Amino acid sequence: MVARPSIHLQSRPRTCRLMTTPTRPHIHEISGPYAFRHDIHIHYNFGEARFEGLTETFVNYLMAVSATSLASTNPSACMMSLTTDTVHKGPHQSAKRTRTERDTQISQHRNSLSEKCFTSVFSRMVPSSCPTAESIIDPLYIVNQHFQLHFCQVPRIAVNGYDDRIPAILVMLKHHFLHKKGFDVPHIFRESPSKEERDRAIDEINRGIFSGESHDVRVLADLLKVWFRELTVPILHEIEPGDMEKLMCQIKNDEVKDLTGHFKAILSSTECEILLWLVDLLVVVASNKEKNFMGIDQLAIVIAPNLVRIETDNLIFAVAFSKAVVEVFRSILEARCGLVHN
Repeated sequence: MVARPSIHLQSRPRTCRLMTTPTRPHIHEISGPYAFRHDIHIHYNFGEARFEGLTETFVNYLMAVSATSLASTNPSACMMSLTTDTVHKGPHQSAKRTRTERDTQISQHRNSLSEKCFTSVFSRMVPSSCPTAESIIDPLYIVNQHFQLHFCQVPRIAVNGYDDRIPAILVMLKHHFLHKKGFDVPHIFRESPSKEERDRAIDEINRGIFSGESHDVRVLADLLKVWFRELTVPILHEIEPGDMEKLMCQIKNDEVKDLTGHFKAILSSTECEILLWLVDLLVVVASNKEKNFMGIDQLAIVIAPNLVRIETDNLIFAVAFSKAVVEVFRSILEARCGLVHN
């Protein structure tokens, strides 16, 4: 047996030693790592749709990135946000290290990608219920924001029966909704809670301190509607108003045999699976209409308007489009309900 050559690491931390091999002549390795401890663990709790284990250091870094992003879009807001010296430190400390040109370029590229990712969230991170300067720089809103975003900008989780991942916030709300037997509550989804209750729940979700056990089931149902209504891009945005009315006529004339397959053909995978997830939840509610008085027709009228955005001053056009959306949504509810019962 041939003895493998031993590798001696330098005793000083955070120094680089150049190693040469026949195939890779320039390999840079950090030498002398020692005294490592796993003190913290930041993870995403998909069950409660929030990050947990955030440290003050990481929070300060997010605040610094937030201030930088705001400065590029709103200098006055940035001036309000820079209230402490700790905001200026986080991301700049690593600049003191000695790096090769290649390592520096890679690091800058990664930081650029991270900041772009954060910036995409910052642009819509301030909820309407919390318009103060304090909420603008609240780091918990940066990492736990779920409302007023694009459906692809929120954490999503794989759910059995669906070909694409579903937003974690929806899965969490459904879990609490079913646990509280919201499908048995009379006029669920039609009767809304007070604005104060709803806004408090949204604020708790965005701060990562939400507990479904402490909220009425009507709040949970209303949050589902609000989430869809406040999407920056409506879930049915790919269907033009004219196409929606045409689809309504095709359904009435029994020209669409597989409505679920038709939606999969005209919508992207993410949008379609989120829509079907919502429909399947409403089918559970509709199957208990003897108790909750919310059948397919009632649910379609209440839920469908939250899936589109009508931006027109033409009242006749708006009414026609709204009617088409309700009819199409009612049809998909009926189709999925038939699949469940069969």
